Amino acid sequence: MKVLHVRNVNQALQEGLKYLYEHGVREDSRAGPVLVSPVPVTTVYSHPQERVLFSAARDANPVFHLMESLWLLAGRNDARWLDQFVHDFSLRFAEEDGTLHGSYGYRWLHHFEMEGGGHPNPRMPNQLSMIASMLTKNPQDRQAVLTMWDPVSDLGIPVRDKPCNTHCYFRVRRIHYLSDNSDNRVLDITVCCRSNDLIWGLAGSNAVQFAFLQEYLAARIGVGVGTYYQISNNFHAYLDVLDKLEGKAILEEGYTKDYPGEVVPLVKDPNRFDTDLHRFFAEGCVAAHTNGYANPFFTNIAVPLYWVHRNWKVKNIKTALALLETVQDSDWRLSAEQWISRRMSKKAMR
Repeated sequence: MKVLHVRNVNQALQEGLKYLYEHGVREDSRAGPVLVSPVPVTTVYSHPQERVLFSAARDANPVFHLMESLWLLAGRNDARWLDQFVHDFSLRFAEEDGTLHGSYGYRWLHHFEMEGGGHPNPRMPNQLSMIASMLTKNPQDRQAVLTMWDPVSDLGIPVRDKPCNTHCYFRVRRIHYLSDNSDNRVLDITVCCRSNDLIWGLAGSNAVQFAFLQEYLAARIGVGVGTYYQISNNFHAYLDVLDKLEGKAILEEGYTKDYPGEVVPLVKDPNRFDTDLHRFFAEGCVAAHTNGYANPFFTNIAVPLYWVHRNWKVKNIKTALALLETVQDSDWRLSAEQWISRRMSKKAMR
């Protein structure tokens, strides 16, 4: 087992690439040749809320990462909604009916029926509510297991997308053992992944998806955000992606040890977050109304960034830039500014 101790996703990308270039071996895979670690890799994030990737060479779309992660928390599997950020997302990953078979969020909230075991409610598919309740009542509970892999739906079944991350474990722990007050407790998350692509997965979408999940559950339990452990049984990068992105250029670029941009909490009012989340998808993506949200993340970041991207996509450049000014000064805004700036520079050079 190789362990990478990192502060945040930016360092994770650097350390992961460095490790693969030094110790990775070439193998063929279902999706093409990969550079793969000879052993499983655990990436340990000490500051998982620093989840926005700033690598210019990697050039990740921060709005896609943000919107996909909110989409998962809402328990959705309608892949075509994500096409507005990655134009061929559903074409590449969805089934014929447009659903994403392996959607983590749908698995979290809707997929499973909890039957047997004497539970008073035989149909309780919302795993997140159950885990939040368990750890609120008993912070030492070691049975709070979040499941994403379903052997009935996934094992040997020919579908386009199966969950790469299969299970999550949670632990509420005290930071200082001389104190018992609730402000002294944090929620750790351990995510188990059967096959983890460093570029698009671990240091791309996963860093946001599971940091959002960790913060969301921590807020519902009433504790702080602790450490995020990502266990990757197969830790790899596709060789064609490394060639296209010039992976060694990402290494040469390095990363800023002082995380750029302010981290804005995802959750302020956990009791009204789910209501805000569903309102965002029902209204915030139809009209740019930001009034009435209890959680400022939607008002100040999610709604305006959605409309920044939407206007940018249809070439309403002035409107997009004006809306960008309304986004709260934060890591998300800085990353979006840089992403747009790179595209404007390329356009000017043509």
